[in-house]
Amino acid sequence: NKMQDKAVREAIMYGVNKKDIGEKLMKGSVSAAYSAFPDDSAYGAKNLKPRMFDAAKAKQILADAGYKDTNGDGVVEKDGKPLTVQFSVYKRAAIAPIATEMQAQLKQIGIDVQIKNFEKATFFAPGDFDIALYYVVTMPVGDPYDFLYNAYDKDSKVNFGHYNNPEVQGWLEELQKLPDGEARVQLVHKIQQAVIDDAAMDFVGFNTIQVGMGKNVKGYLITPNDYYQVTKDLEK
Repeated sequence: NKMQDKAVREAIMYGVNKKDIGEKLMKGSVSAAYSAFPDDSAYGAKNLKPRMFDAAKAKQILADAGYKDTNGDGVVEKDGKPLTVQFSVYKRAAIAPIATEMQAQLKQIGIDVQIKNFEKATFFAPGDFDIALYYVVTMPVGDPYDFLYNAYDKDSKVNFGHYNNPEVQGWLEELQKLPDGEARVQLVHKIQQAVIDDAAMDFVGFNTIQVGMGKNVKGYLITPNDYYQVTKDLEK
């Protein structure tokens, strides 16, 4: 129930230093993400107004919402209950160290984060989480619709946060029918901005992809949006 308080969601988003995660913790192998899609795509964050790291603002949002550290233990409380959230993670890529770093960062703004580990991402469906990390390819074939539908459509089986914004729902239905072009780009921006404004979901980072190729390999091409690398042009 505590995550239904928008102030808590906003504070968490302001309290996570994505740049430090990417540059220091991950030693440059991850770049900070402020939208679902890479910055050099038409759908990236350059046309959005995301929340940027601001620990002071995070603390103020919590204070304005009635969260105070009354016993000096570093964790804020409201109605006598400490602000503790269950952070569920599973074993994939660098999720574990990123979660530990986020736990430390959020402690600095007064949120007690308890990490719960799972083997697989099976905890999402039954809702065994307050917040959670999910490792996903957001634009595998260069188009954003599938990810946006899966994440935000009220009828999607993998909309694990049960996000339901009637305006976004209408835009998703429109996006499904809209051809490529500037109107499609603008509609994707509107959907993403609405989700940002609702503090429904945030994005931590994009992997830096490094490729090594032998001299006898030809026709191998990879871009930030690619998922399939074996194509008809690949020769050995």
